[in-house]
Amino acid sequence: MAPPKKASRKQNLSSPRVLLRHPIAADGPEYVALRTASRKHLEPWDSVPVGAAPDINYGPDAFERALRTSRLELSMRFLIVIKQTGALAGSVGISNITRGAFMSCTIGYWIGKAYVGQGFMTEALALSVRFIFTRLNLHRVEANIIPTNKPSTALVKRLGFRFEGLAKNYLRIAGKWQDHSRWAMTLEDYQRLKKSKTIPFAHKRDEPVDFTSLPRQHTPNDTSAPMVNCQGYFTMIGPTLDSSHGVSEVHSFHTSG
Repeated sequence: MAPPKKASRKQNLSSPRVLLRHPIAADGPEYVALRTASRKHLEPWDSVPVGAAPDINYGPDAFERALRTSRLELSMRFLIVIKQTGALAGSVGISNITRGAFMSCTIGYWIGKAYVGQGFMTEALALSVRFIFTRLNLHRVEANIIPTNKPSTALVKRLGFRFEGLAKNYLRIAGKWQDHSRWAMTLEDYQRLKKSKTIPFAHKRDEPVDFTSLPRQHTPNDTSAPMVNCQGYFTMIGPTLDSSHGVSEVHSFHTSG
Protein backbone atom coordinates (compact mmCIF):
# COMPACT_ATOMS: atom_id res chain seq x y z
CA MET A 1 0.00 0.00 0.00
CA ALA A 2 1.17 3.53 -0.72
CA PRO A 3 2.71 5.68 2.06
CA PRO A 4 0.34 7.89 4.07
CA LYS A 5 -1.03 10.84 2.11
CA LYS A 6 0.60 14.16 2.86
CA ALA A 7 -1.19 16.44 5.28
CA SER A 8 -0.31 19.33 7.54
CA ARG A 9 2.62 18.15 9.66
CA LYS A 10 1.95 20.70 12.39
CA GLN A 11 -0.98 18.71 13.76
CA ASN A 12 0.41 15.20 13.18
CA LEU A 13 0.71 12.96 16.25
CA SER A 14 2.89 9.87 16.22
CA SER A 15 3.49 6.76 18.31
CA PRO A 16 5.63 3.71 17.47
CA ARG A 17 2.91 2.16 15.33
CA VAL A 18 0.29 4.77 14.46
CA LEU A 19 0.11 8.26 13.02
CA LEU A 20 -2.78 10.62 13.72
CA ARG A 21 -3.37 13.30 11.12
CA HIS A 22 -6.24 15.45 9.90
CA PRO A 23 -8.17 14.06 6.93
CA ILE A 24 -7.76 15.54 3.46
CA ALA A 25 -10.12 15.25 0.49
CA ALA A 26 -8.05 12.47 -1.09
CA ASP A 27 -8.78 10.22 1.91
CA GLY A 28 -12.46 9.96 0.97
CA PRO A 29 -12.50 6.68 -1.00
CA GLU A 30 -10.37 4.79 1.54
CA TYR A 31 -12.40 6.16 4.45
CA VAL A 32 -15.71 5.16 2.87
CA ALA A 33 -14.37 1.71 1.94
CA LEU A 34 -13.17 1.08 5.49
CA ARG A 35 -16.46 2.17 7.04
CA THR A 36 -18.45 0.10 4.56
CA ALA A 37 -16.35 -3.03 5.09
CA SER A 38 -16.73 -2.64 8.86
CA ARG A 39 -20.41 -1.68 8.89
CA LYS A 40 -21.70 -4.75 10.76
CA HIS A 41 -19.00 -4.19 13.34
CA LEU A 42 -19.63 -0.45 13.77
CA GLU A 43 -23.37 -0.03 13.26
CA PRO A 44 -24.50 -1.27 16.72
CA TRP A 45 -22.68 1.75 18.20
CA ASP A 46 -23.62 4.40 15.63
CA SER A 47 -25.51 7.48 16.78
CA VAL A 48 -28.36 8.29 14.37
CA PRO A 49 -30.47 11.46 14.81
CA VAL A 50 -34.25 11.22 14.75
CA GLY A 51 -35.45 11.36 11.15
CA ALA A 52 -32.00 10.73 9.65
CA ALA A 53 -31.37 8.07 7.02
CA PRO A 54 -30.11 4.74 8.45
CA ASP A 55 -26.94 5.00 6.37
CA ILE A 56 -26.05 8.53 7.48
CA ASN A 57 -22.76 7.28 8.95
CA TYR A 58 -21.69 5.61 5.70
CA GLY A 59 -20.89 6.83 2.22
CA PRO A 60 -19.27 9.99 0.81
CA ASP A 61 -21.50 12.38 2.78
CA ALA A 62 -20.27 10.93 6.06
CA PHE A 63 -16.68 11.56 5.04
CA GLU A 64 -17.53 15.11 3.97
CA ARG A 65 -18.93 15.82 7.43
CA ALA A 66 -15.78 14.41 8.99
CA LEU A 67 -13.60 16.53 6.73
CA ARG A 68 -15.53 19.74 7.38
CA THR A 69 -15.34 19.34 11.16
CA SER A 70 -11.69 18.27 11.28
CA ARG A 71 -10.05 21.63 12.05
CA LEU A 72 -12.47 23.90 13.85
CA GLU A 73 -12.47 25.85 17.05
CA LEU A 74 -15.19 23.52 18.34
CA SER A 75 -14.00 20.17 16.98
CA MET A 76 -10.98 18.29 15.66
CA ARG A 77 -10.86 15.00 13.74
CA PHE A 78 -7.89 12.74 13.19
CA LEU A 79 -7.43 9.70 11.00
CA ILE A 80 -5.58 6.72 12.47
CA VAL A 81 -2.92 5.55 10.02
CA ILE A 82 -0.85 2.38 10.44
CA LYS A 83 2.74 3.55 10.02
CA GLN A 84 4.09 0.27 8.68
CA THR A 85 1.64 0.06 5.77
CA GLY A 86 0.15 3.52 5.40
CA ALA A 87 -3.34 2.01 5.73
CA LEU A 88 -6.21 3.99 7.21
CA ALA A 89 -7.48 2.10 10.29
CA GLY A 90 -10.00 4.38 11.97
CA SER A 91 -10.60 7.83 13.41
CA VAL A 92 -10.61 9.89 16.59
CA GLY A 93 -12.85 12.90 17.09
CA ILE A 94 -12.61 15.66 19.68
CA SER A 95 -15.95 17.45 19.93
CA ASN A 96 -17.78 20.08 21.93
CA ILE A 97 -14.57 21.95 22.71
CA THR A 98 -15.53 24.56 25.30
CA ARG A 99 -13.40 27.34 26.76
CA GLY A 100 -14.10 29.84 29.53
CA ALA A 101 -14.73 28.37 32.96
CA PHE A 102 -15.36 24.87 31.59
CA MET A 103 -12.27 24.13 29.42
CA SER A 104 -13.57 20.72 28.42
CA CYS A 105 -14.33 18.45 25.46
CA THR A 106 -15.76 15.06 24.56
CA ILE A 107 -13.87 12.36 22.71
CA GLY A 108 -15.04 9.60 20.42
CA TYR A 109 -13.32 7.06 18.20
CA TRP A 110 -13.80 4.10 15.90
CA ILE A 111 -11.58 1.53 14.28
CA GLY A 112 -12.10 -0.82 11.34
CA LYS A 113 -12.92 -4.44 12.07
CA ALA A 114 -9.62 -5.70 10.62
CA TYR A 115 -7.66 -3.66 13.18
CA VAL A 116 -9.55 -4.46 16.40
CA GLY A 117 -7.71 -6.00 19.33
CA GLN A 118 -4.19 -5.15 18.18
CA GLY A 119 -3.51 -2.16 20.44
CA PHE A 120 -3.78 0.49 17.72
CA MET A 121 -6.65 2.30 19.41
CA THR A 122 -4.81 2.32 22.74
CA GLU A 123 -1.94 4.19 21.09
CA ALA A 124 -4.28 6.51 19.19
CA LEU A 125 -6.35 7.42 22.24
CA ALA A 126 -3.26 8.01 24.38
CA LEU A 127 -1.91 10.39 21.72
CA SER A 128 -5.27 12.15 21.58
CA VAL A 129 -5.42 12.63 25.35
CA ARG A 130 -1.92 14.13 25.31
CA PHE A 131 -3.02 16.45 22.49
CA ILE A 132 -6.06 17.59 24.50
CA PHE A 133 -4.04 18.53 27.58
CA THR A 134 -0.79 19.80 26.04
CA ARG A 135 -1.89 21.39 22.75
CA LEU A 136 -5.53 22.30 23.22
CA ASN A 137 -4.71 23.21 26.83
CA LEU A 138 -8.05 21.94 28.11
CA HIS A 139 -8.80 20.91 31.68
CA ARG A 140 -11.14 17.96 31.13
CA VAL A 141 -12.05 15.30 28.59
CA GLU A 142 -14.96 12.90 28.78
CA ALA A 143 -16.02 9.77 26.90
CA ASN A 144 -19.58 8.45 27.04
CA ILE A 145 -19.90 4.71 26.44
CA ILE A 146 -22.78 2.25 26.27
CA PRO A 147 -22.30 -0.02 29.33
CA THR A 148 -22.44 -3.18 27.20
CA ASN A 149 -19.50 -1.92 25.14
CA LYS A 150 -16.94 -3.87 27.15
CA PRO A 151 -13.90 -3.34 24.86
CA SER A 152 -14.31 0.44 24.87
CA THR A 153 -14.86 0.50 28.62
CA ALA A 154 -11.68 -1.53 29.13
CA LEU A 155 -9.80 0.88 26.87
CA VAL A 156 -10.64 4.06 28.79
CA LYS A 157 -10.05 2.33 32.13
CA ARG A 158 -6.64 1.17 30.89
CA LEU A 159 -5.66 4.76 30.11
CA GLY A 160 -6.80 6.08 33.49
CA PHE A 161 -10.25 7.57 32.86
CA ARG A 162 -12.51 7.73 35.93
CA PHE A 163 -16.11 6.48 36.02
CA GLU A 164 -18.43 9.36 36.93
CA GLY A 165 -21.86 7.78 36.68
CA LEU A 166 -24.64 6.65 34.37
CA ALA A 167 -26.51 9.04 32.06
CA LYS A 168 -29.99 7.61 31.45
CA ASN A 169 -31.34 7.58 27.88
CA TYR A 170 -28.36 9.73 26.96
CA LEU A 171 -27.98 9.22 23.22
CA ARG A 172 -29.90 7.67 20.32
CA ILE A 173 -27.85 4.66 19.23
CA ALA A 174 -28.97 2.10 16.64
CA GLY A 175 -32.45 3.61 16.57
CA LYS A 176 -33.19 3.82 20.30
CA TRP A 177 -32.29 5.99 23.27
CA GLN A 178 -29.64 4.26 25.33
CA ASP A 179 -27.93 4.76 28.69
CA HIS A 180 -24.25 5.72 28.64
CA SER A 181 -21.53 5.45 31.25
CA ARG A 182 -19.62 8.69 31.67
CA TRP A 183 -15.83 8.40 31.90
CA ALA A 184 -13.60 11.43 32.37
CA MET A 185 -10.06 12.63 32.93
CA THR A 186 -8.94 16.04 34.21
CA LEU A 187 -5.60 17.74 33.84
CA GLU A 188 -4.82 16.81 37.45
CA ASP A 189 -5.53 13.15 36.64
CA TYR A 190 -3.32 13.36 33.56
CA GLN A 191 -0.44 14.93 35.45
CA ARG A 192 -0.65 12.19 38.07
CA LEU A 193 -0.68 9.48 35.40
CA LYS A 194 2.22 11.15 33.66
CA LYS A 195 4.25 11.35 36.86
CA SER A 196 3.67 7.66 37.56
CA LYS A 197 4.43 6.81 33.91
CA THR A 198 1.21 4.86 33.59
CA ILE A 199 -0.12 6.61 30.47
CA PRO A 200 1.80 6.20 27.18
CA PHE A 201 3.53 9.06 25.34
CA ALA A 202 2.81 11.64 28.06
CA HIS A 203 6.39 12.91 28.09
CA LYS A 204 6.47 14.02 24.47
CA ARG A 205 6.35 17.79 24.00
CA ASP A 206 4.06 19.57 21.54
CA GLU A 207 3.27 23.18 20.74
CA PRO A 208 -0.20 24.49 21.67
CA VAL A 209 -2.73 25.00 18.87
CA ASP A 210 -3.31 28.59 17.77
CA PHE A 211 -7.11 28.86 17.84
CA THR A 212 -7.08 32.30 16.26
CA SER A 213 -6.39 30.61 12.93
CA LEU A 214 -9.29 28.15 13.16
CA PRO A 215 -12.73 28.82 11.63
CA ARG A 216 -15.89 28.63 13.70
CA GLN A 217 -18.43 27.77 11.00
CA HIS A 218 -19.27 28.35 7.33
CA THR A 219 -22.13 29.81 5.34
CA PRO A 220 -24.68 27.16 4.28
CA ASN A 221 -23.95 27.50 0.57
CA ASP A 222 -20.17 27.44 0.85
CA THR A 223 -19.37 23.77 0.30
CA SER A 224 -15.62 24.32 0.43
CA ALA A 225 -15.49 25.77 3.94
CA PRO A 226 -15.52 23.87 7.24
CA MET A 227 -18.88 23.33 8.90
CA VAL A 228 -19.65 22.88 12.56
CA ASN A 229 -21.77 19.80 13.09
CA CYS A 230 -23.84 21.19 15.93
CA GLN A 231 -26.01 18.10 16.24
CA GLY A 232 -22.95 16.01 16.86
CA TYR A 233 -23.72 13.22 14.44
CA PHE A 234 -21.31 11.90 11.91
CA THR A 235 -19.29 8.96 11.72
CA MET A 236 -16.40 9.01 13.97
CA ILE A 237 -15.36 7.68 17.48
CA GLY A 238 -17.62 5.31 17.71
CA PRO A 239 -18.34 6.24 20.09
CA THR A 240 -16.30 7.59 19.94
CA LEU A 241 -15.60 10.52 18.54
CA ASP A 242 -14.78 5.15 17.04
CA SER A 243 -17.56 3.24 16.13
CA SER A 244 -16.26 -0.15 16.29
CA HIS A 245 -17.02 -0.96 19.75
CA GLY A 246 -17.63 2.44 19.94
CA VAL A 247 -18.24 5.48 21.72
CA SER A 248 -20.82 7.69 20.36
CA GLU A 249 -20.07 10.67 18.32
CA VAL A 250 -21.94 13.39 19.87
CA HIS A 251 -19.47 12.24 21.50
CA SER A 252 -18.29 9.88 19.00
CA PHE A 253 -17.93 6.17 18.85
CA HIS A 254 -15.62 3.96 20.83
CA THR A 255 -13.81 0.92 19.80
CA SER A 256 -11.52 -1.68 21.20
CA GLY A 257 -7.82 -2.02 20.67
